[in-house]
Amino acid sequence: MQRQMQRQNQPQDDPAMTTLADLISCTIDDPQAELWIIRRGPEKGTPSKTYVKGALGVRITKPDQLIRDYLYYLLEHLRNQGIWNGVEVTGDRFAMVQLQPTAPAPPANPDQN
Repeated sequence: MQRQMQRQNQPQDDPAMTTLADLISCTIDDPQAELWIIRRGPEKGTPSKTYVKGALGVRITKPDQLIRDYLYYLLEHLRNQGIWNGVEVTGDRFAMVQLQPTAPAPPANPDQN
């Protein structure tokens, strides 16, 4: 409840404050999810593009702001960084990861043609 209150007090239009929780939802054993994170065993924390029974299902709630393949590779990166070492695989563990917006590419200079 306290986390929800904190999230409501943050400015929604500030892209620097974007976290995964703003873009995804997580439920356990969701066959309709877009990605799954294996929760147990030697593959713990491994993302999958195919349904895995008992895995943490990740749904993208804002597909206009987050691409499925990008999320998959982000989850791979987080696993390789050890985010799941010694902890239970839950949506709360990575949902608060802050995402930094990338700077737009500068416009092409028409004088260089």
